[in-house]
Amino acid sequence: MEHRDLYTGFIRLHILHHAAQEPIFGMGMIEELRHHGYQISPGTLYPMLHML
Repeated sequence: MEHRDLYTGFIRLHILHHAAQEPIFGMGMIEELRHHGYQISPGTLYPMLHML
């Protein structure tokens, strides 16, 4: 469980980093995360964006 929390934390930091630079969009963010080695589905990303 700790590894999953750490992984999710890295994804959130990455999202916040990009959001601070420019407006972000779900599918564009999924592609950006894939570029950095993260595999995340829309069903995971959109609730995460909503919580941020």
